[in-house]
Amino acid sequence: MSKTVDIFDNWWFLSEHDAFKVKSTLLVKKDDFFGEASKSATLNKLLINTNNYTVNGDVVEISTETSFFENFLDISVVKINPQKGEIDDDKSLNTKTEFWISTNLPLLEKGLNVPQRGNEINASGATFEEAIGRMADYIKGNVSLSKKKPLEIRIEK
Repeated sequence: MSKTVDIFDNWWFLSEHDAFKVKSTLLVKKDDFFGEASKSATLNKLLINTNNYTVNGDVVEISTETSFFENFLDISVVKINPQKGEIDDDKSLNTKTEFWISTNLPLLEKGLNVPQRGNEINASGATFEEAIGRMADYIKGNVSLSKKKPLEIRIEK
């Protein structure tokens, strides 16, 4: 179990960890940005969500940052067979409740500028707090993940 027992600390550690982050930069021509394209619902939503754009000469750079941890977190409450540690076909043997959580690391496939779901990370526990703590411990203990940089994407329109 995590040395940091506070779920708040573990949640934000995972949510803000670079291993789950995708940083995107969209480059748009200044005339398009402030002209017809500025009426685009998608572009307006992006700007409202980020308020993070800069004008560099004739180009507008829009930057966003998202977390795959939160966006792809799956939570299941299940009954398992405590003897096997898994769901048994004989439902009468499934007497222990567990929280199963999973999320994905971002992955950029060749030729695509849209991040995909990469490796899945799973954890479980008797409580939601315990499952989150175990996932945080896994990330902290995994050297390659603990040093992973955010996935960065640049798109020119």
